[in-house]
Amino acid sequence: MSSNSKSKNFIEKVQVHFNYLITDYGYKMIEIQENDIDDKITYLNKDLDRQLTLYNSYHPADYGFEAQWFRPSISTNHSDREFQLYVLQENQDIEQEYLAKIAERLRSQFEGIIKGTNWISTKL
Repeated sequence: MSSNSKSKNFIEKVQVHFNYLITDYGYKMIEIQENDIDDKITYLNKDLDRQLTLYNSYHPADYGFEAQWFRPSISTNHSDREFQLYVLQENQDIEQEYLAKIAERLRSQFEGIIKGTNWISTKL
């Protein structure tokens, strides 16, 4: 599968599996960025002060899939993110079926963050 096909597949599957952010929690998809080495999709709920950015990198030296949370009222700088879930590139299936599991895991384990009632901090 070419990187262009992987990118298209990733974007389509994210829109399907993470649609609950829009329908159930009032998020808006505010950004889709794609290129030959990585893709980025961002969901935002201004009222809850939550932003979720999903990345997937295809370059062999990159990590693969990442889900990162931000509190936009504080910062959307990369260094201020809360890194939550990842799937290393070598652990991804070519059809990116792992996205269904990640979407469900995000919903079940981090619902308080999604709903804006909880926040976590891993910073020292």
